[in-house]
Amino acid sequence: MTPARAGLCAALLAAASSLGGCVAVALPLIGAGAVVRSQLDPADDDRERPAPVRSAPALEEEEAQVQLTTLTELPPPSSGGSDIAQRGIAAFSAYATQQMLQEGGTERREAVLAEPGSLDPARRDCGSRKPAVLIDLDPGRGTFDPLDEATPALSLPETLATLREEGIAVAWQSRLARHFETAARDRLRTAGLDPAGSDTLLFARTIDERKQTLRDEFAETHCILAILGDERADFDELYLYLKDPDAAIALDALIGDGWFLTGPIDSEA
Repeated sequence: MTPARAGLCAALLAAASSLGGCVAVALPLIGAGAVVRSQLDPADDDRERPAPVRSAPALEEEEAQVQLTTLTELPPPSSGGSDIAQRGIAAFSAYATQQMLQEGGTERREAVLAEPGSLDPARRDCGSRKPAVLIDLDPGRGTFDPLDEATPALSLPETLATLREEGIAVAWQSRLARHFETAARDRLRTAGLDPAGSDTLLFARTIDERKQTLRDEFAETHCILAILGDERADFDELYLYLKDPDAAIALDALIGDGWFLTGPIDSEA
């Protein structure tokens, strides 16, 4: 025992003798000694402590959580949104084709309202006007960006090629200004949507020109069999001004019957 420790023990014993009946309590505390020894001589506790040993069941459980795989690359992402677009495009194409097969041009119904801007779902017959389909490029209330490399819906290029072979013209609509037509055609060509660059582009001629105006002008020379858009305002601008959306509920009968709600460019595909 070191001199310092001997002196401390003597002092503690003297204090214990003055406490009378408390001696029995003080001595066991000194006997435990862990705290006192650590403070007096840290070298005494500077011993290597053994690492905790894990039981065999714990090791087996941990190893069971490790799963080996033979994958060499990550799988493609889910295409839930794309599946919806594919179904919409298939319905759009089937409807346009069905209208083309109607006997007699006068029996074909166009997808624009007989009185644009009205709440009456009545539509005109095609007459002798050239059959066409109309696709709105704008995402919602935004504007189509020709530099955006978002992925087109997978089935759309082949669908449009088939419609063209059936004699149905394809027109693209956007609020984009006409001086962007070259960039837009390049984008449609590289995306496989208009490889020949022969489709009609309905783009604004002035900064305040409405899409409805362009749509109505095109309908004077073409019978628009089906319209593909991602919101109801792509079919008629009256949806932009409704105070009560339920007022146009009668027009919902046209959804799937000339109007098809899905976007041609699927940014989540």
